Amino acid sequence: AKEVKKTYYRLMGDPDFWESLPLYEDDVIALQEYNRHTEDEIFFVTSRPKGSLAATNSSLEGCDLLRDNTSVIQVINKLQKTAVFSAIGADFSLDDHVVVVQDAHNCLQNHKSFYMIRDYNEAESKLPAFAYLNKVRSMKEFIEYVVRK
Repeated sequence: AKEVKKTYYRLMGDPDFWESLPLYEDDVIALQEYNRHTEDEIFFVTSRPKGSLAATNSSLEGCDLLRDNTSVIQVINKLQKTAVFSAIGADFSLDDHVVVVQDAHNCLQNHKSFYMIRDYNEAESKLPAFAYLNKVRSMKEFIEYVVRK
């Protein structure tokens, strides 16, 4: 539990943390491939700090991920994501914030939420309290589940 708190405070105390993460190239490639062959709408719901929306759009453009079937929605607070998932009728969601995944899991029917495991949240993901959550380690793994359903 101490490790989780330490990680949480490190993340929340550094407003540039998300921009400091490496590009997960395998995830980008998997999403590009899926996006090229699907008619599904893809929404990037982000709670990055205000002013980062342009950076998010630029990153997605640079990765060839902004297409006619993709949209970026910015929320002020990460817990607002569940309301957005509900409003857009999302069947699936993927997030690396455990509280977002829990909230979507607990509040939305006919919706499957997934917890993306990364180095910075791996200790937290192993806690017994989160054992019931759907977990994936890559975008490819998530997409494979989406395509099967």
